Formats: sequence, C-alpha cells, structure tokens
Amino acid sequence: MLYLFDNDFIVKIINFDLMSDCLKLYNIETNQIRILNTLKYKLKSLKKKYSAEIIKNTENFIKDIKIVDDINPQDYCFLSSVDGIDEGEAVLFINANNKRESLIVTGDKRSIKTICNNKDIKNKLIGLNGKILIFEQVLLKLIETDFEKTIKKISSRLNSDIQLKLDTDKTIKMIFSQKENTTKETAIEGLQSNINEIKQLDSKILVE
Repeated sequence: MLYLFDNDFIVKIINFDLMSDCLKLYNIETNQIRILNTLKYKLKSLKKKYSAEIIKNTENFIKDIKIVDDINPQDYCFLSSVDGIDEGEAVLFINANNKRESLIVTGDKRSIKTICNNKDIKNKLIGLNGKILIFEQVLLKLIETDFEKTIKKISSRLNSDIQLKLDTDKTIKMIFSQKENTTKETAIEGLQSNINEIKQLDSKILVE
C-alpha cells in the first residue's frame, strides 16, 4: 500500500507532534509514503504560519521520503484547471485513481468537496472511492485511541501558537478552544461534524 501525503497534512500533523503517532496507528512505514516535490519549496512561505521548529521538523521528515510518480500530462491539465483543485492535489488524485493499492492522506477538504460537487470529475475519478483519508479522520482516530496523550499535544501546540502569534488551523482551534479542558466527547463531536460535511456530499469517497 502506498500512502500519498499532501503538503497540508504533513505540516499540520507535524505541527501537533503527531506524525509518529499517526504512522504507528495506521502501521505505515516511511518507505510506503509518497509526497509532492513542491513541499520543500512551500515551506519557505509557511514561516509566518508555523514556528522555525516545525519547519525544521518537516524538513527532517521529508528528506528521505520518495516523490510521488509522474502522471499523464493530459489528465493533469484537465484536473489542475478545475477551480478548487490545486496542482498538487491534482497529482495525488490522479495517482490514487490509477493505483489500486494507494490511499491519499490530506489536509485539504476544499478539493475533495470540489470533486464531490462535480459529476464529470467524479466519474473520471471513480477509482478514488474509499481511498481518501482526511486530517480530521486521523485526529479522530488518535483521540479515540489515546485521548490524554493526543489532547496534551494539541493543547501544548495551541498554547505555543498563541504565545508566538502564529496562525493556528481555524477548525482545530475551534474544536479544541478549551485546550486541555476539552472533553473527549466535544473533540469527537467536532471532528465528526467536519468529516460528515464530506460524507453528506459523497458517502463513498472517504476511507471508512
């Protein structure tokens, strides 16, 4: 199985110091991961949003990770030209659509909603059904597996981001607004609500 990590997911999960927990939870080896070749360049533009520590940790994580395979230029042009799907997501979607043993792990719900709302694109990417795992699903599973450890890491990062005046993920900031006082039930409800936004558009596209 190949796990196609998008840029947003990688930086978000590392920001909360949950990458190792994620890989362990899903039994993912680093040699199974594929990433976009744009991430190392994108990091330079994220210094206002993430601390120098997170940027460095991300650089260390991706340095030995293989780049996702090239794709058919015609497929790429078709998908990347669609409003709501960026170039990187287009590469991952086409790869996963064409590879049976592959799964996208993403922090970008907008592009998924774009696919769900466009029948022509959905029909072209029918192979994506059940092959997308979003950031909120990963957090939900981590919360359900080890709430105390996960909430401690999330709270620590939220407190640090406030001190450093960094721009925290708005969805996570809202769900975990009580930080270490956030209850397990509140966290699960908030994450599940975000997951359901996608499922209501297409009940088959996400990993169950």
